[in-house]
Amino acid sequence: MIENEFFKTDESEFPIIKITFVGNDPSEKQIQQLIDYQLDTLQRFKEKFAVVYIGTGLTYIDSTGRYMMSRFMKNNIDEIKKKIVCIGFCIDSTIGKIILSGIFILQKPNYDYIIHSDYKKVEAWAKDKLAEVDN
Repeated sequence: MIENEFFKTDESEFPIIKITFVGNDPSEKQIQQLIDYQLDTLQRFKEKFAVVYIGTGLTYIDSTGRYMMSRFMKNNIDEIKKKIVCIGFCIDSTIGKIILSGIFILQKPNYDYIIHSDYKKVEAWAKDKLAEVDN
């Protein structure tokens, strides 16, 4: 598990990996820590998995952070496609949804995803998607 002032991770329910945003206005270093963690999961796990981002309360990531995240997606598109079955975004604020849209404008996702304010619905959707796939 990784935890800093911006995010914390939870792999205890693998093949669902949870990344919870706990702070706003992350530094470039914190964004890079998130990217490094995601790169590590792509390399460390041999089986397919789902990621659930819990962004309730997320209100700000600057343009540099959004760009860094979109570059991560673009630079790792093949590995993401190979390993990640789906990504769920539990976001309850309009601002959080705008932040996500800004990232997706820079790099369109190449995986199934859902955006919903109810964590249980996001988690159930991810479990259903995983059940459809053979590792």
